[in-house]
Amino acid sequence: MIIRFLAVYCLLGFYAAAQAQSVVVTSPPPDTLACEIFRDRGDWYEAARRTETRWGMPAAHQLALFAEDWSLSKENLPSKWRRFLLSDRPDPGLPAGYFETTWRQYIADTGNKGASTDRFADVSDFMGWYFAGTATRTGLSPYDSRGQYIVWRYGPDAFLQGQWQSNIWQSQQANAFANRASVFSQDLIDCTVELDTTWASRLSSIMSPWTWRDGKPGQAGHEWISSR
Repeated sequence: MIIRFLAVYCLLGFYAAAQAQSVVVTSPPPDTLACEIFRDRGDWYEAARRTETRWGMPAAHQLALFAEDWSLSKENLPSKWRRFLLSDRPDPGLPAGYFETTWRQYIADTGNKGASTDRFADVSDFMGWYFAGTATRTGLSPYDSRGQYIVWRYGPDAFLQGQWQSNIWQSQQANAFANRASVFSQDLIDCTVELDTTWASRLSSIMSPWTWRDGKPGQAGHEWISSR
């Protein structure tokens, strides 16, 4: 009798453990900042994907720069609504005077005369154009987030001079940015399939990509981008 009781008790214990393990395995992963932002702003995701396809700059790296410049966090997320509907805060954009000369080069080179520094899609495209252009001088890979941070903050000349590597503050900031970009890249693995189900995102994925090293006609001007 005692043996039978113990056998039943053990079976119940194994069953309970299996059930608990099943619950753990099937629990959905926690929502991440990158996924949360792009779920809230599908138009941002679509713009970032278009830039990635056109210029080669990963969407996660773009978002990392936006998060850095405009202090995006779980407590400070962009409005879910586009401006023409409802907005409790403006979209982030380039501050007045920021990249002013290079912004004019961007408009002249791409023909995007209606571009606005207050519009995420335009700033995203500008980021891609800027890094694709400066890559002809710096030799930066589109996945070199440390180098991208220095080029974005201080310009390609500062990156080429290499003094930032011995500057403790700049080196630490570049490393911190690289970590954020890496985290965002891992975050997006969890939700890329979901985000890519929208029609506009699928459309961006079939656009003809621009090769990072090889320019197209009309883009030779990239070689003379030397500073912000």
